[in-house]
Amino acid sequence: MKNFLLLTCLLALFSNVAMAKQLSTLDPLTVAVRTVWDSDTHTVGDAARWILAPEGYQVTTIYPAPTEAAKISSQSIPPSMKMHRTMPVIDALQLLIGTNNTVIIDRQHHLISFANGVITND
Repeated sequence: MKNFLLLTCLLALFSNVAMAKQLSTLDPLTVAVRTVWDSDTHTVGDAARWILAPEGYQVTTIYPAPTEAAKISSQSIPPSMKMHRTMPVIDALQLLIGTNNTVIIDRQHHLISFANGVITND
């Protein structure tokens, strides 16, 4: 009986460690967010900051961000993003800035910025 209890406790411990490891490798930009904006949220930048704050990311519109980042950030939230829906953080950011623009991610420093046009890694 002691061996069974010990084995059960060890299995529970290993499964908790495995689950913690799995959660620690979860990309915070892929978690779901609900697009329900605070009454003080009026611009793309406001909405992006609201979405990113819990994920530990910050929006940057100053150097080294592209020069157009501030302009994109200051635009009004598009009407299509005023609908309440749930989607991954990265998708919400892309829809906020428009699919014809690019979300720039600095994972090392937890920074997000925006650029005009579609930028590829080719």
